[in-house]
Amino acid sequence: MSTCAKIRFMANNFAELTNNAITYSSQLSGFPASNVVNKTRTKVWKPSGNFDIVADSNDKLYINDGSNKTVTITAGAYATPTALATQIQTDLNAASSNWTVTYDGTTTPTYKFTISNSGSVTLRQTQTTNAIWDTLGYIGTTDDVGTSFEADAQRNHTSEYLRFDFGYQAPLEFFALVSPLDEIFSLTQNASLRLLADNMDNDTQWLTPALDITLTVTEAGVFKFFDDLTSGYRYWRVEIIDRENPLGPQGLNFGHMYLGDYITLTERNIGNGFTKNIQDPSVVLSSENGNLFFDKKMKYQTFEGLSIQFMNRVDRLELEQFFYDYGTTKPFYISLDPSIAMSSDISELTKYVVFSSMPVVTHVRYDIYSVQFSVRELI
Repeated sequence: MSTCAKIRFMANNFAELTNNAITYSSQLSGFPASNVVNKTRTKVWKPSGNFDIVADSNDKLYINDGSNKTVTITAGAYATPTALATQIQTDLNAASSNWTVTYDGTTTPTYKFTISNSGSVTLRQTQTTNAIWDTLGYIGTTDDVGTSFEADAQRNHTSEYLRFDFGYQAPLEFFALVSPLDEIFSLTQNASLRLLADNMDNDTQWLTPALDITLTVTEAGVFKFFDDLTSGYRYWRVEIIDRENPLGPQGLNFGHMYLGDYITLTERNIGNGFTKNIQDPSVVLSSENGNLFFDKKMKYQTFEGLSIQFMNRVDRLELEQFFYDYGTTKPFYISLDPSIAMSSDISELTKYVVFSSMPVVTHVRYDIYSVQFSVRELI
């Protein structure tokens, strides 16, 4: 594919072709990971709060209940913070007694772990070898003595991930991850989002994968073109770390993900003069005495008067086939400004859309055509 800065259409989502080959860190009941490859943005994936406890890495908890003890927490993946709290309580009481471990995810939650004992004990936070302290949000540097110890910091997870097996070495050219249209993207600016890829799939390989790219998070989502990738990979993994997101472990939600390639033009680009509008289909009614009543509906953007002038035969045939395949009912991503030449960031003019009406192809002269079309964001 071309590496030019011209308009791009992204409609070949490799992730949608591998629906049965998606693995995930966690998912909240009713919000499965498979929702990210559903065509709509309203069906979302909500992680439930995955915690990975790894042997000889973050599985040691140091206490003193009258004598110094090192408690080994059972290694494994815990799908919720409550499940991890339960296991820690079990392991503590197997080595000692009268321990309670909880996670606050209630109506007004702190999203913090609390370790308690009926008697006075010590959490030996000065002991850090393979310690679980940071995983649980205990970031102090001195030993704590008492009966109840709330963590210093919120913890939503160790990480969340989606992994795709494409079945072959796919040459990725565009990645997108968005929330429902009416919501600000749920990841914070402090979140870490990485795209990993390799031709082998095992825990050791994912520590040092062949491809490891850190992606930029915006309020509209994550969008990234990969014009410089020269290799394709079979396995792709999206890793998310946002441990102190104020929405909590179950507050993250993702409406659609794209991992695929794009179509662009060999010569022409989008013409000047298109119109960018924000549409508000809400209904406003007025009573006899002038009171206003509102039926609020979701806003969306439209791009009208898009035109590509004087296309050659190759571009015309490729676009006509694309128009025929997608019609007005199948969504796709469009980027009017992939190199951010006339916009503030790539998310401003990169949208998940459908055609508002079928594009019109006009003959200009011998074997030269122009096309006019409009698109609207998908709800």
